[in-house]
Amino acid sequence: MRFLGETWGGMEKLGFSNQDVRNVIRDIRRRVFDSRDMNNGMALLRQLQETSFEFFFYRVALDEENRVRGLVWVDDRSLNAYSNFEDVVSFDSTYKTHRYCMPFIPITGVNHYYQNILFNFSLMRNEKETLYKWVLNTWLEAVVNKPP
Repeated sequence: MRFLGETWGGMEKLGFSNQDVRNVIRDIRRRVFDSRDMNNGMALLRQLQETSFEFFFYRVALDEENRVRGLVWVDDRSLNAYSNFEDVVSFDSTYKTHRYCMPFIPITGVNHYYQNILFNFSLMRNEKETLYKWVLNTWLEAVVNKPP
């Protein structure tokens, strides 16, 4: 967040705050990763997709022990933002969740007010190249294979 704030001329010019990021991580952790039963977490994601008024995309990569390796989700607001402002795209994997030590990968862009906007949310178990490729390819699938 500090880097993004410095890049765009101050934290007040960002379209989201530290607390926004913490809230998203907390909600996902509570709904998916804290679940004793992965089936409950998957059911929640399916429910969010089914009850969304517009668009809700998610993909989960599991390992051989049925544990989450990666999670990508894009809501209708993020998809709409990307369709309007796909010129500049960046991602930052420096933030790690505390409990699970999973890198949180927001993919962001810049709107016409030079504010950062979110195009995607992702969590990864590790920072291996194959998982980064999975996250980026999955995100491209969510945005109908329209690269920046």
